Amino acid sequence: MYFYRIYGLNIKSEISLPEVKHSQFKEPDVSIFYGKIEEPFEYGDKNYVMESENRGDKYYMKNIGGFVSRKGEEIKIDPEEGAEEKGFRFLILGLAMGLILDQRGTVTFHASAVDLGKKSVAFAGPKGAGKSTAAAAFHAAGYPIITDDLLPVHLGDGKAYSIQGFPHLKLNPTSEEIFKKEEFSRVSSINPKSSKNLYSPAKYSSKRKIHLKAIYILDFQDDIEKCKSKKLVGIDSLKNILNSLYSFQMKKEVSKKVSKKCIKIINKLDVKKIKRPKNMESIGKIVKYVAENVK
Repeated sequence: MYFYRIYGLNIKSEISLPEVKHSQFKEPDVSIFYGKIEEPFEYGDKNYVMESENRGDKYYMKNIGGFVSRKGEEIKIDPEEGAEEKGFRFLILGLAMGLILDQRGTVTFHASAVDLGKKSVAFAGPKGAGKSTAAAAFHAAGYPIITDDLLPVHLGDGKAYSIQGFPHLKLNPTSEEIFKKEEFSRVSSINPKSSKNLYSPAKYSSKRKIHLKAIYILDFQDDIEKCKSKKLVGIDSLKNILNSLYSFQMKKEVSKKVSKKCIKIINKLDVKKIKRPKNMESIGKIVKYVAENVK
């Protein structure tokens, strides 16, 4: 049995998760264990099936295996032969934990976050917007990564906080070329059809939580040379925040509990839409712009 802490939760696991730090605690928040999961009869035009069942969510990837996340407390896993060597644990650390966080009513964004010292900033946006690439640019400039893909946000002491997560970056070939001189270690990726590879950064934040000052909604533009941002307010702010939630992007739904928490969160930080040049070689400009504008 293994014991870890990630996403603000104590994890007891039958599967080894070597990328996560070991922890000691009396009672787990989430238990991960092996068990039988029936493979779907049909996959349609995708290589996976995801469905809700019995206060939980079931996911099965063809030729890889599946899991069931239930009640925000347990994850039953059933990897197919050889899947663990291919990186089955990353499916658990990503999607399965994202569903667990949603079941627990935790506000969780599909976003990356970086540690600027006494504060943090996050980058959200639609698929392919460059969340991981933005984080990689900050990493290249010396800033530690807090998390990528899944960002839980907690409220406390009148502030919003980024919670330490899984800092591995999903980078496409163009991004890899730009950052190849940096200290990234390539690790196994569970999805053989993915156009991105998974990388472990050399610098990641050791803080369990850090003040979240702003969430930037990424917007690439072909016709601009410099980064510029606009603060979103009112319904525009709420709409962009809700659209950036992990549960919305995965299941196209948001619970009332999470929606109410989102309203409180946007009152504690800045929500900005940031436009940056689409040219990948100019990605470094976003680091200087954000660092200078976060107060």
